[in-house]
Amino acid sequence: MTLVIALFARRAAAHELDLSQGRYTLDGATLRASLVFAAPDVASAFPGGDAGLAVVSGLRVRGDGTPCPAALDGVQAIEGDATRIDAHFSCGAAPAVVDLDFDFLDHFTPGHRHIVTFGARAPELVTRSAPHLVVAAGVALRGSATEGGSFVAMLRTGVEHILTGYDHLAFLLALVLVGGRPRALVAVVTAFTVAHSLTLGLAALHVFTPSPRVVEPVIALSIAYVAVENFFVKDASRRWRVTFPFGLVHGFGFASALAAIDLPRERIPVALLAFNLGVEIGQLAVLGVLAAPLYFLRKSAWFRDRGVRIASAMLAGAGLVLFVRRLIVPP
Repeated sequence: MTLVIALFARRAAAHELDLSQGRYTLDGATLRASLVFAAPDVASAFPGGDAGLAVVSGLRVRGDGTPCPAALDGVQAIEGDATRIDAHFSCGAAPAVVDLDFDFLDHFTPGHRHIVTFGARAPELVTRSAPHLVVAAGVALRGSATEGGSFVAMLRTGVEHILTGYDHLAFLLALVLVGGRPRALVAVVTAFTVAHSLTLGLAALHVFTPSPRVVEPVIALSIAYVAVENFFVKDASRRWRVTFPFGLVHGFGFASALAAIDLPRERIPVALLAFNLGVEIGQLAVLGVLAAPLYFLRKSAWFRDRGVRIASAMLAGAGLVLFVRRLIVPP
């Protein structure tokens, strides 16, 4: 039990999206770039090094096939625990075709995605597996995503956020551990998503954003609370009343990561819709995986009487350890 709690607390860190944002503007023969990363992502990608120079040297630009030398203009911390890196690339003449290679992505996690906004065009998405983009007269000729592709990418991000969010998974497991009718379990998950969407929207639009120093410990406590409640409830039939208020808190947890990448305001509604739809798909998928084994386990008198209590105690312990950890080491 101690080992499980330690591993959980070690891996269930604050919420991260593995997204970054880059705005690129062609001004005659000069391409200007402003890139925004979550500060923890930059620190992890370039430990002990000059992140600004590393990122700029890892962004190769060619105008009409000729390399455009890079110059770092500045690095600064901005609101939302983010880092902005400004640079420009000098081409010999105003290019008709611009090639961009995002080699700096090799330093980030395999799932990292860089949202490229080139001029007034719809965002494109580049990744480690597709790090190349060609733009002609401001129109993307070849990239990893179109505007529809960006929707799919945010949808996938929502799914991944659940599947890799150990605190979300623990919270969900604690909720359904006691069982219940399928309709009640779906209501529990959907109430969480609706609440998650509301607070995420408020924070993403800068209406209200509480500090992660408050939000992240409360998320950890939500796991412990639900796990302890398992000792006193028979099923999850009315647990949507618990998942809704806690879903509000979990939504703020994600919002800090979204704020760090500084999405253009006009892109936020579509990004939120896609992400939250992905969250719902991910949660229902997890619920589907858990439903069958839990159904058969609950047929055992031992599991109903002791197994649920043992698992709930472990989850409660993990939530409390994570709560203390987040108080001592603020996100």
